[in-house]
Amino acid sequence: MIPVSGLYESHLTVSDLERSIAFYRDVVGLELAHIVPSRHAAFF
Repeated sequence: MIPVSGLYESHLTVSDLERSIAFYRDVVGLELAHIVPSRHAAFF
């Protein structure tokens, strides 16, 4: 696997936020910074 060394900004619409959080945190290796439940949004 190639490690992510940087990402400026990306906005993605997903159908399953919890599954997407797990993927970007556990597989891609990004650090979860904040979740906004009222907006169904997560920030890494």
